[in-house]
Amino acid sequence: MSAFEQLVQRHRDRVYSLGLWVTFSAADAEAIAQETFLSAYRHLKEFRTEADFGAWVHRVAAIRARLRPPHGGPVQTGERDLELQQLDGGREQAMSLDTDWTRADDENTLDAELRRVIESAAERLLQDHREVLLFSDLAELSHAEIADVRGESIALVKSRLRQARLNLTDAIERFHNRD
Repeated sequence: MSAFEQLVQRHRDRVYSLGLWVTFSAADAEAIAQETFLSAYRHLKEFRTEADFGAWVHRVAAIRARLRPPHGGPVQTGERDLELQQLDGGREQAMSLDTDWTRADDENTLDAELRRVIESAAERLLQDHREVLLFSDLAELSHAEIADVRGESIALVKSRLRQARLNLTDAIERFHNRD
């Protein structure tokens, strides 16, 4: 039981964060985490390593978050959806690795501001794009696992992930070039 508690402590924040980002509800995120770890406890004998446990827990959390009915969250307007969809033309600079994002600002202030910009941009992503991004980067699911969870093709998952990352990159680029 002590070993299981340690595993829960190591993974609980990421599982909760995933649920929160997908559902925008603290209550739903708590329920997702609770259900996930209860299920993990019931299947504990199936795990050979902590890596197996971690991958399984994040996959189950992603599935539970995906299946939970939405409780609000940001409302997408048709105009905003169109803006997010228009990734061609002018986005090449967002992919450039030569951009100088250094600033003379206080690091803590800059980090807090940049975090708010990234969170705000992530909240404005289309739900499908945000989920794929979260499943990939927060839950660390593979493209194949995300496709399986979402019932989509790997190509569609990769496309949505690319679009989500381009939108976040664009927000970061605007933040650093705001002078």
